[in-house]
Amino acid sequence: AGVGRRAAALFGERLAGVMLYGSVARGEAEASSDADVLVVVDRCVRLTRSLYRRWDEAPVAWGGRTIDPHFAHPPDPAEPPSGLWAELALDGIVLFERGLALSRALVRIRREILAGRLERRVAHGQPYWAAAS
Repeated sequence: AGVGRRAAALFGERLAGVMLYGSVARGEAEASSDADVLVVVDRCVRLTRSLYRRWDEAPVAWGGRTIDPHFAHPPDPAEPPSGLWAELALDGIVLFERGLALSRALVRIRREILAGRLERRVAHGQPYWAAAS
């Protein structure tokens, strides 16, 4: 897809993967919804606003939807997963990955959820993830 080519053009070998998530991935998108895409880059790439500016120089659409990119490093297996990675484990779709590192990380996080060690909670109408108490 164009999003994968655009990410590869920006990061080359430093691109670890590209994932679709959010309403489009869940099949719940409205006509006005954009497509949320996570561009996963190696840890040597600094996550700064300049990444978004570089992307915006040649924005990409997918299926008639504007791509809303987010940039992240792969999850650290020694750390508890962030809420973003927990959400990705539930409804993220891997569009591209180098090796199987992302898929394996998502499996590890899903196992944490299934084992009850990580749970989704809601506070003030907003979901978040926490270690089970």
